[in-house]
Amino acid sequence: MSNSSLAVRILPETERTLGHGGIGAAYAVVGTPTAHAAIQLIFQNLTDAPMTFSWDGVNAAFTLDAYTSFVDDIQSNKGRGEAEMCAAGTQFWVKQVSAPSVGSVYISVFYGANFNNL
Repeated sequence: MSNSSLAVRILPETERTLGHGGIGAAYAVVGTPTAHAAIQLIFQNLTDAPMTFSWDGVNAAFTLDAYTSFVDDIQSNKGRGEAEMCAAGTQFWVKQVSAPSVGSVYISVFYGANFNNL
């Protein structure tokens, strides 16, 4: 018999997106800040140009080539009582390395919720 107080499921926030026309040489905001502490993030660059992502709109975090993605499974391989998450309230930003002519970038945010607290 399982202990339901330990039963956690993963839930998505609303996907964040920004079309190629809104991405320039300066950082642009992608969606709204995170509402929950995230345990998994998926960044997708579905444009035809490389894009640089940032957590603060100033410093580059990483660059994704055209038509590629990055999965940040923050909580993988953590034991009980250990927590490593992307903070609630985090705002994501993106800028072009070269100008895109089609597509969008997408950021998916997932958080853990206890079954008893849904």
